[in-house]
Order: sequence, then structure tokens, then C-alpha cells
Amino acid sequence: MENHGQHPNRMDLFTQCRNIPADMAARALGVFIHHGGGRGWALCPLHEEHKASMMFDKAGRWHCFSCGRGGDAVDLWAAVKGMAPADAAAELWEKMGRAKTWERK
Repeated sequence: MENHGQHPNRMDLFTQCRNIPADMAARALGVFIHHGGGRGWALCPLHEEHKASMMFDKAGRWHCFSCGRGGDAVDLWAAVKGMAPADAAAELWEKMGRAKTWERK
């Protein structure tokens, strides 16, 4: 069932947000990503660093090789914004889910 931009129910919210690639969420958070070796790389916004250690894979997930954190777009949004995952999913949906500009082809 299509919800035409309406906020999905709480359980469905995480499912919907899992489809948002982490690199798209990172860009919305102001993280600059460069590509190399078939992956995206960035300075991790969760700690201070001078060499990109945050990797974005083709599956839409992220991992920081310095601090060891990683996950999906909701995990990144929650970590950067200091929010609970449910609140991060709701905010991420409001920011990116409605527009569906991230949909993979």
C-alpha cells in the first residue's frame, strides 16, 4: 500500500528508513564523501580525525574503522544527532523519506 509521503506507523518506520542509503543520510548531515575502491569514504563525524576512516558500502551501510561504529542510515542519524533510534528514524523520514529522492534503481 502506498502512503504518498505520510508518516508510516512506528513499526513500519524502521523498515522504510532501512531503505535509505547511509551515504545519502550522511550527505544530508553535511558529511563530504569521496569515492575510491568502489566505496564511499569520509571523515567520521563521531570523532576527530584527519584521514577518512568512515566507509560507505554498496549495501547502503556505513562503518568507521577508527571508532568501530557502524550500521544503517538510522544508526548514523541517531549517533550524529545524539538521539534515540526511534526519534532518529522519525526525523530521518521527515528529512528524506517523504521525497524518496534516494530510491535505488
